[in-house]
Amino acid sequence: MVSQQVLNGHWDEIKGRIQETFGQLTDDDLAYAKGNVTQLIGLIERKTGMAKQQIEEQLDKLVDEGQSMLQKGAAAVQGFADQAGVRAQEAWEQAESGLRQGYRQAESVVQSRPAESLAVAFGSGLIAGVIIGLLTRPR
Repeated sequence: MVSQQVLNGHWDEIKGRIQETFGQLTDDDLAYAKGNVTQLIGLIERKTGMAKQQIEEQLDKLVDEGQSMLQKGAAAVQGFADQAGVRAQEAWEQAESGLRQGYRQAESVVQSRPAESLAVAFGSGLIAGVIIGLLTRPR
């Protein structure tokens, strides 16, 4: 028999399937039962005329199917997360490689042309300072 704890834990996932299986149940009926196994079974007995054992077997089946679907969903999410992690790692390695290569090239240019590099750095700093000053001045 399905336990109270299991039914409460999966109520939101299986209440729609309970209503599909036992078509005589209304939303109000399910709201009244709200995961209470005893009330739910009694309600289904009154509405459908089914035997208690048959109802319990159906509920067990619905809970098992719900748990199986949740496990499949969790496995799919885990697979997507693993793929995302691998792709993020690859992107990081590519970015790191590009940055290292750019740094080596910049270092080479500075070593081969120190005066020009200093002039470019000074000019870039001056232009950046002017732009920041214009953007932050009071109006």
